Amino acid sequence: MIDAPQKIDACENTIRVLGGGIAGLNCAVHLHRRSIKFQLTEASDGLGGRMRTDLVDGFRLDRGFQVFQSAYSEAKAAFNYGSLDLKPVVPGAQVRKGSKWVRMVDPIRYPRSASSTIFNSIGNLSDRWKLGKLLWDVWRTPMEQLTTADGDKSTRELLAVDYSFSESFLKSFMVPWLSGIFLETDLSTSANFFRFVIKTLSSGKVYYPRAGIQAIPDQLAGHLPKESIELNRPAKSVQPNFIEFGDGQQAAKEVVLAVPMHQASRLVGLPAQDRGSTATTCIYFAADRPPIAEPILMLNGEQDGPVNHVFVMTNASSALAPAGKALISVTLIGDVEYASETVRSQLQSWFGSTASDWSELAVYRILQALPKQPAGFWTTAPTRRLNSTVLCGDYCASASLQGALLSGRMAAEQITLGKTA
Repeated sequence: MIDAPQKIDACENTIRVLGGGIAGLNCAVHLHRRSIKFQLTEASDGLGGRMRTDLVDGFRLDRGFQVFQSAYSEAKAAFNYGSLDLKPVVPGAQVRKGSKWVRMVDPIRYPRSASSTIFNSIGNLSDRWKLGKLLWDVWRTPMEQLTTADGDKSTRELLAVDYSFSESFLKSFMVPWLSGIFLETDLSTSANFFRFVIKTLSSGKVYYPRAGIQAIPDQLAGHLPKESIELNRPAKSVQPNFIEFGDGQQAAKEVVLAVPMHQASRLVGLPAQDRGSTATTCIYFAADRPPIAEPILMLNGEQDGPVNHVFVMTNASSALAPAGKALISVTLIGDVEYASETVRSQLQSWFGSTASDWSELAVYRILQALPKQPAGFWTTAPTRRLNSTVLCGDYCASASLQGALLSGRMAAEQITLGKTA
């Protein structure tokens, strides 16, 4: 503890929001709407947290492959979808199996692909029936029951034991597909969260913002007065009613700590807040032409190399690259060292010699990509309170845009109504 501040900024009645990611931004938006005095402070040079887009040689590169789910209830309330200029993504995947691509898409939304999906080589007809039953079970269950169900278990146990999917179907489709969402390959993630994902996907559509994923936090930030935001000011610790920075301390009526889980644990001195994170590596390539024409995920159904999935970003939005160029995203799962030659060799085996001409633009190795979500994690409230500090973020709710938005809004409501979680 710090006994006496050497320098304290004024405005002790101000709510200090520490962290300019989605949770912190949404908290600030709701405080602003309620005319509550606040200051949002971000350690880095820009807002958005994990949802940021960099401009590299005329290409717009997200910090990790991400898409936008239209069915999130918090997103519907927070965003103007028209202004985001959302571009559709095909709900399904092309799966690499047996040295060829096998199509797996939603047969209801893509009836012309129904026969190729139902009778393809991914699993068997029994797996299709079980998948239909799983979707029906999730569809008929209200969302609040899905996310609070007793006896939570791992997703793998749900799929392999409760629904008895074949190992072939799990390996070829479910594991690579869900690994791209969970960013872990064991499927140890909560089955309740899996059901939440399935419910969301079946209730809405998948999109990508035309200008890149940063359009999402930018729209939130657009609701805030510029003078209420400060960048490039990392915090050293959070104490009751003040934050310690490198240049002194900042007094606060209350502090909203809206930073990633591992940073929150360090700032408040409680390692128990950190249950660990998943990791991923995203590599971007520029090409003269795309290897596929539609905006659909390409999955590694063989699981025989480092690449989990590939997505041609410019098939969703041509605004991400200079005219006449294709932007290709390649994703690896886990904390793995990126070996350029190994990845390039796998891409060449998939797409032929043309992949050897792709130009590598950037590599994003993200060690704290998502908070781990083991069985039972959803039993906590979407925010937490430590004295005069409110902790919020997707680790308090769910590792999703929905979770970050919900947690930020609930933090603002706690402060407004004087509630505690």
